[in-house]
Amino acid sequence: MRQSGINVSLYSEGEVITNFVAIGNPGKTESYIMEVDVPEVVVIPGYRVYVNYVFELPEYAWKQKRIFDFNWRNFKSLQVSFSEMNNDGFTIELDGGYFDITGSIETDTTRLNDFLDAVSLLEADEAVSEQVLNPDLALMDLTVQDISGRTLYLHVQRTDNPQILIGHDGRGNFYRFRKVKIDAINHPKKYFERNTQK
Repeated sequence: MRQSGINVSLYSEGEVITNFVAIGNPGKTESYIMEVDVPEVVVIPGYRVYVNYVFELPEYAWKQKRIFDFNWRNFKSLQVSFSEMNNDGFTIELDGGYFDITGSIETDTTRLNDFLDAVSLLEADEAVSEQVLNPDLALMDLTVQDISGRTLYLHVQRTDNPQILIGHDGRGNFYRFRKVKIDAINHPKKYFERNTQK
């Protein structure tokens, strides 16, 4: 039984505090943890759930799904570029204590603040294994810089399924998004002009 399980080590401050083997039955209805040679049943009272599922996830599935995890007080700029609409890209910077799009447009601050909220809260549906990126399917790129010089990046591209998009953060992490999540941040510069229709 020990050979068919998953070896788990728990760490605290770099030191292993315990080891155990997580084992499940073939039907994935019962979970066991074995620290020595006697398996113990693991349950969550009131739920019928296969607890060992979490230990069976591939490494990439453990990754953080929040894309732009930064503090607005440290925000310097956000650059957005579109693969098919070169002139529709824009940059947002802090200007006199307020966020604004650089250039000569008169900005609709409600739309801009909603956009910035959507970017800061953007979360992937799931982390996925490495994907092959196709430049022909590229949709948009977002680059956030903070005052310390840290850069956060997201490249978004289409897939064969029009309702699913793939993202890549430039650090080897790939994500799957439902189109509706990207729609909230997929706006050209003219969308933010005051007194324009969506």
